[in-house]
Amino acid sequence: MTDYKTTVPAAYYRYTQSLRAGNLPKAVEMSVAMEAQKHPITGLLVDFENAVTNGEKELAKTLLARIQEAYERRSEDEQAEVARASVAIEQSELPAEERESLLTLIRDSTQLSLQRSNFYNQAVIYLEADDETVATDTATTTTETRESESAFEQTRSRTVEPDTESLSAAPTLFGTDGPSQVVAGESFTASVRVGNVGGATTSELSIDVDASNGATPIEKTIALNPIESGGRQQASVEIQTPAPDQTAVTLKLIRDGETLDSATETFTVIDQSVSVRAAITGSDDESLDPTQLQRAISHWSADSEVPGTDGKTVSTEQIQSFITDYLEQTGEGDQ
Repeated sequence: MTDYKTTVPAAYYRYTQSLRAGNLPKAVEMSVAMEAQKHPITGLLVDFENAVTNGEKELAKTLLARIQEAYERRSEDEQAEVARASVAIEQSELPAEERESLLTLIRDSTQLSLQRSNFYNQAVIYLEADDETVATDTATTTTETRESESAFEQTRSRTVEPDTESLSAAPTLFGTDGPSQVVAGESFTASVRVGNVGGATTSELSIDVDASNGATPIEKTIALNPIESGGRQQASVEIQTPAPDQTAVTLKLIRDGETLDSATETFTVIDQSVSVRAAITGSDDESLDPTQLQRAISHWSADSEVPGTDGKTVSTEQIQSFITDYLEQTGEGDQ
């Protein structure tokens, strides 16, 4: 029996069993449970490697989604740690040992970021391929990533936390957020998180907005309140979309007319909205696989809009139809 490290595989098995039985309430319960529970990245990577080794691609796909969520949860805090280390090295006369500790943190963080990208790219190749060699390579990359994660945690535990009280204000961006796909002629919201990794409160800051290919920001400049040491603030801007194309929105952090930091988010503008089924599967004719069904159930249970559908949500009737189609496709519906 496979020694899984998180509860995701067990919940996934109960979820698929509920689907085959046509038990929507139980399937929803298990789907929500998989999303709600937070697990250590190393445990998720162990489970992903086991799923790859066992040839369980749908379970691997579900675990990859949980790994991405775990990375997103940690991303902002890790960025803040590295940014604070950089500011401390730049602004302070540090003892040699402390300086080397911070430099090691920065270096290991950069290496881990590259390893995570390599892992994700290899995982996508595995999910799209049907080759044992790819599975072997993916398992190896997953092991290397898990070892890198553990090594970075050891680096973090050994790193001497810099004294922020002696540091001046150091505002920085922590990334952007927005829909991956929008409909031409509609508006959407892009947002960015701003933090202060320095010791003093920031002076007045603003976010300047640039957009490409005919996209128009409703506001070109967004004023921010002063941010205390360790504080965070979110700025959002509404963008009017142009004709179908790739649209890039750049958000610049400004202080006294100087650009301190910037981040760019790219969005795909489509000609018209698509159906819920097409938005989830890529086609109106495709049946949903277990992972896509889980995504549909997530939208349905949260009553949230499905991206690319011009505000459509997933109805109970659609969920039931998706499950019926899935059962017929797998042959369970005839039993």
